[in-house]
Amino acid sequence: MPWGMKRQLFYALVVLGVIAVVLIVLGFVFFYKAPTCIDGKMNQNEEGVDCGGVCVKVCEAPAISAVWSRSVKVANGVYHAVAMIRNPSTNAGTTNLPYTFYMYDADNILVAQRSGTMVLDPGETVPLLETNIVTRERAPTKTFIEFGQAVWREKSRPQSPVVIDSEVLDSENLRLTARVSNTTPKSVPKVTVTALLYGKDEVLVAASQTVLSEIPARGDVEAVFTWQENFPEEIVRTVVTARTR
Repeated sequence: MPWGMKRQLFYALVVLGVIAVVLIVLGFVFFYKAPTCIDGKMNQNEEGVDCGGVCVKVCEAPAISAVWSRSVKVANGVYHAVAMIRNPSTNAGTTNLPYTFYMYDADNILVAQRSGTMVLDPGETVPLLETNIVTRERAPTKTFIEFGQAVWREKSRPQSPVVIDSEVLDSENLRLTARVSNTTPKSVPKVTVTALLYGKDEVLVAASQTVLSEIPARGDVEAVFTWQENFPEEIVRTVVTARTR
């Protein structure tokens, strides 16, 4: 092959090589999608589709349970539904756990139900309260709670910035006062405070809930709970909890 033809062939191959490289780069830029935790594919070191491994979403939901569930009377035909919810996982939490309370009377007739969603952090055992459920002339004697599907993610349990400093019950005047303190140098908004009153045999007798709009930095706020009707039995223990979620 003449030298001039060899040179032309060399230049042609170089041009074709450059074009090929450009096409590969453009194809990579416009068509390649890096694996993510929301692409619906098990294409990383995931334990399932978009869960486990490098993904914070956990593949198997924790076995959430209700330690107990009760209805407590507020007034004639009006009740609170209360449950103590336990998350056994120490490294998984959710911000959208659906639940439904079901209230039945002595004849096993469903008299009311109420649904909602809750936040549940790793390792938490917390009270859940749905207030002022109208049952009209039927009195609930059994209360159950069921949970729906939620997205669970790996996380550590946050330390609460608020603590309950004191609880004072005035049974005669149906009044409970609790002091809620902020232990941090920043103000804490929207603190939900729940009061549970137990009778003998650790049976829930009454419950109430209030929301404090804000607790100032290193400060405290008094949460006051009152009831309309006399307690059906003597209160032997009170438990007040505060949550910022």
